[in-house]
Amino acid sequence: MAVVWAFDFDGVLCDSARETGLSGLKAARVIAPHIATDGLTDERIEQVIAEFCKARPCLETGWEAVLMIIALLSGETSQTLLDFFQSTFKVQLLGSLGTSEDAVKTAFHNARTTWIDANLESWLGAHGFYQDAVDVLKELIEQYTQSQVYVITTKHKVFATQLLEKAGINLPQSHVYGLGSGPKAEVLKAITSGGEGVVFVEDRLATLKSVQQHYPTAQLLLVDWGYNTPVQQQEARQLEITVSSLGSFSTDLSSAASALFQ
Repeated sequence: MAVVWAFDFDGVLCDSARETGLSGLKAARVIAPHIATDGLTDERIEQVIAEFCKARPCLETGWEAVLMIIALLSGETSQTLLDFFQSTFKVQLLGSLGTSEDAVKTAFHNARTTWIDANLESWLGAHGFYQDAVDVLKELIEQYTQSQVYVITTKHKVFATQLLEKAGINLPQSHVYGLGSGPKAEVLKAITSGGEGVVFVEDRLATLKSVQQHYPTAQLLLVDWGYNTPVQQQEARQLEITVSSLGSFSTDLSSAASALFQ
């Protein structure tokens, strides 16, 4: 049985937290100009972005970054956001700001699009990479050829492809599934329609739980360097999902592939 290797992008190969936070700040200046003023010092902006990156695991969709940035500018801590953003803060912030989810989504979309249109290189440069993970992926491509390696992301394909190239990862465009490709479980089934086994690497536990439910034969890895928390990592272990660290990533991938044959 052949093995297909499928990787999420943000939080596995690419660290996009800084870009998301900066886009959130640009949008926050529209939603709450009295809080996210242009008068913020560079030092204060860096402090807030650093706190946002710590709180990134509680973000579920990009537009929420706007509210998280506003909360941090208002004095909340990254730990408070991790503990309470989804359960209470998000709704409370929308109410206190007198705005709506749609308005925040539009502001976030417009801020990011304006940045991309004005200076694509600057936007791409706001992304980082988990170099050890990138190196492992490059080794897989060399060992198993491009035909068995895929990237499945909620990022627009055109941008994911550019960032992969920036990281030196050479994959055919047909092996990059971006925004609009459908649920990841369905994509995994499509790329293994020939009966191949699949190893899927992701940083979001909710996604892995969905894949586990719809594709129970898949071998799943949750990466602990991505956008998740120790509590989610423990839950993953209870679900028999491998929690992988950068130091054990290559070994964990090999073990997952071997498990497909047991």
